[in-house]
Amino acid sequence: MNIESHVISAKNIGWEDQLGDGTYDYYFFPTSKYSESDVISLFTEVEKTTSKGYPYTAYEYNGKTYYEIIHTIDTVHESYL
Repeated sequence: MNIESHVISAKNIGWEDQLGDGTYDYYFFPTSKYSESDVISLFTEVEKTTSKGYPYTAYEYNGKTYYEIIHTIDTVHESYL
């Protein structure tokens, strides 16, 4: 069964050519249980600095740090939830 869900595409830190298929991690949250703001708030903003000293905002979720997050809504198979 397919369920409408918030989909978070969380970009891992690193160069895409070095990450290969691991460039993004994907997280799914059913829209029947979570609002967009609920889902976004699960990803905590943290201030980081590049190796060259430039500041940027990253995101942490479940102990992992991500370079950016992208929110969309899509239908996904219930096995992903």
